[in-house]
Amino acid sequence: EGAACRPLALSCFQIISAVFALKFRHTACLLGFRLSFYAEKCKNNPVWQTYNRVYKTHYVRYMKKKITVVEFEEWSRFASEIRDRALAGEIPFELYYTDIRK
Repeated sequence: EGAACRPLALSCFQIISAVFALKFRHTACLLGFRLSFYAEKCKNNPVWQTYNRVYKTHYVRYMKKKITVVEFEEWSRFASEIRDRALAGEIPFELYYTDIRK
């Protein structure tokens, strides 16, 4: 006799992950690498570390309705621009640190 067919018991997370991987052609390994690469980048680079901390602070303000969506998006664009300038060495870190926290 052959083996009986058993239905697959997949969690919602597993199903969504599989659909995402098929749709965007990413494997779990590649996605994990990207996440760990970002974490390492944030841990080792003071510009990224500052950006990440301040972004989280502003995101909490947005979630608690202390700032509007428009204000958060404006700040986000400003922060990305100033972060890129700091990474390129166009502005010193001290100026970047004070400006991004405004």
